[in-house]
Amino acid sequence: MFKNYRSNSVCKIIQIGLLSTLITTSISTSKLTNTVKANEITNISIENDWRSRSPDVPFSKLVRVTNPLGSYLAVFDRNYRRFGGWLNRGTEIGFITRFTFDEIDLFVYQQAGCDAILGCFGHGQSQAVGTTLDVLVGQDIYRLYGENGTFPVSSELRTALRNSNDSTSMRIVINQNVTNDIGGGTVRELKRLYSMEESLNRPIETKIALISVSEEPPSLESLVARIIPSVVKIQTSYGEATGFILSKDGFIITNRHVVSRVNKAQITFYDQTKIEANVINRDSSADIAILSVNPILLSRDQLKPLPICYAKYPNLGENVIAVGNPLSLSNTITRGIVSGIRETQSQTLIQTDASVNPGNSGGPLLNQYGEVIGVVNARVGGAGVQGLGFAISIINALERLGIDIETSSNPSTRFTSNELNSCGNPSIANNIE
Repeated sequence: MFKNYRSNSVCKIIQIGLLSTLITTSISTSKLTNTVKANEITNISIENDWRSRSPDVPFSKLVRVTNPLGSYLAVFDRNYRRFGGWLNRGTEIGFITRFTFDEIDLFVYQQAGCDAILGCFGHGQSQAVGTTLDVLVGQDIYRLYGENGTFPVSSELRTALRNSNDSTSMRIVINQNVTNDIGGGTVRELKRLYSMEESLNRPIETKIALISVSEEPPSLESLVARIIPSVVKIQTSYGEATGFILSKDGFIITNRHVVSRVNKAQITFYDQTKIEANVINRDSSADIAILSVNPILLSRDQLKPLPICYAKYPNLGENVIAVGNPLSLSNTITRGIVSGIRETQSQTLIQTDASVNPGNSGGPLLNQYGEVIGVVNARVGGAGVQGLGFAISIINALERLGIDIETSSNPSTRFTSNELNSCGNPSIANNIE
């Protein structure tokens, strides 16, 4: 049960069930000396990790953070509370929160030896953050799942903050027992952040070619052998994930959150060839992104697109496999079934019991014929939750990206409906090698 609590204090944290005396202490909203107009975006660069008790960043301001790999918009928030008397050495517990278009990142610390006159002495200790985060906007609760203090922002939460006003309250509940109130200044800046389209929408000048598939499901061994060369590893300074080849002209699809803070990424192909890719499209609501590599630098065998099941959604109980790079384990295969089809505000999700973990994000979810039915998203529903994995429907993804299907793999050839399977691909009697 969440406590119906609203405070006029700028900074307040409640630890439910704690009997200690709580003393509120005001804090500076920014360490920067320059003043910024409310409608401006400040450009900053962060030389050191912002996860510290006193990061050198402006608080409750919309900023653009630049780094050697790109830039991103963010709002930082800081709250703390001291437990104990006003003059005696009490304990300070605090929150540093970074909001971006895609994520909420939390740093929680606890520091002893604090008083109102001399401040704090000693070294603060970071506190563990669980895998669930409840964000309360007004009277509505939005549960997010993540790990290591990072939680993806749902499209529903973005919409709620986009529609907020000066009287909208906001609270974050951590580990189901610690509540961090977010001040009104931060809420106003979050409204600005989530009202801005952070999509990167360069034209994708390609069409998806039809690719022939077997009339009968091939063996798992032969199926995997055909899929693996089309799956790539994506590496940025923020981590590793997965993608797969969408077309022969060098387009690769993955999740938006994989490349949300960079403009370039390193792609590793099945044969260990490494090449730099440009991020050319990021969709703000469906967590889909497109990267592009120069096809001239690669052989035909290195750019093998996977067949796409674009004509229908999968059936419940249908066999599926997921391919990805979880925990840096390249080309890991997991099997399962389609457990459900879920409609959200902005996308269609395919639920599966195939194991999905960090590193799988952006990889393909395929049917038993090797046709892509979805783009795996390890951040939906909670990574590592046994029996609960999700993928963004490939139909939904292509629609969001504005990518059409080429109705013929050869301009001189047209397929009749009898020659196409239920996914819309040409079907042949013999297994394809």
